[in-house]
Amino acid sequence: MSPRGVADKRGAILRAAINLFGSGQYHGTTIPTLAKHAGVAEGSIYNYFKNKEDVAFSALADAL
Repeated sequence: MSPRGVADKRGAILRAAINLFGSGQYHGTTIPTLAKHAGVAEGSIYNYFKNKEDVAFSALADAL
């Protein structure tokens, strides 16, 4: 995958996380739910992040 493709997929995951977590759904959000909202395969999330907490911290860091 090209560097732009990697950035696009990672960005889609982070945008989905911001939308889900920002609407108060952190505890109810699972990796499969996050993947569905990001439009990626569940396993793809683990290519970029260790777990849901890592996604949340990365989304927060990007937002700041």
